[in-house]
Amino acid sequence: ASAIYDNCQGWWYSPKALKQVVFKTDGPFNAVVTNLRVGFRGDETYHMILDEKKPGGHGVFLYMHVKPDTINEKERAFEKYVKTDYYK
Repeated sequence: ASAIYDNCQGWWYSPKALKQVVFKTDGPFNAVVTNLRVGFRGDETYHMILDEKKPGGHGVFLYMHVKPDTINEKERAFEKYVKTDYYK
């Protein structure tokens, strides 16, 4: 399945969640995401842009507004889908 997400935002006000995930898929990532704005909170939590159950999708992230140093996921699965620089 695929979807189009435009001008989405996600912001965590509390660091209590152990894992903060922006997009989670049941299969490959096939969405088009443009102008995504994300703010994470709490250094002790795990911050993920994409939790992809099955790799190999054809999705795209365009114009992400997120500070790269706030993303602490080791896999960084989302990076293979980024087609433009994300803002710092």
